[in-house]
Amino acid sequence: MTKAMGSLVPPSQDTWRVSVDRAWRSTPLRREFELESGLAPLGETEAEKQEQTFSGHVQTYHEYFRVWATQHLGLEDQAPPEVRRQLAMK
Repeated sequence: MTKAMGSLVPPSQDTWRVSVDRAWRSTPLRREFELESGLAPLGETEAEKQEQTFSGHVQTYHEYFRVWATQHLGLEDQAPPEVRRQLAMK
C-alpha cells in the first residue's frame, strides 16, 4: 500500500485516481460525459461557479463523472469501494 492523501491506499486505487484525474482534465472526455449524462458543463465565470456550487450541481457533476469515467476507462476493478457501490446500482 502507498500513502495517498493522508491515508493508506492500495496501489490499484492510486492508478484509478490518476486515470480519473486525467480524464477530468480532458476537455473532449468531459464533453462526451456531458452529452451522455445530460448534465450542464461546469461554469466558467466566478459567478457561475458559485451558483453551481450552492445549487449542488458541482457535487452531482463530480460524483457522476467519477462513476462514468471509471466505467468508460474500464477501471471498475481498481475503483474505491464507494465508486464500486455506485456502479453496482447502475
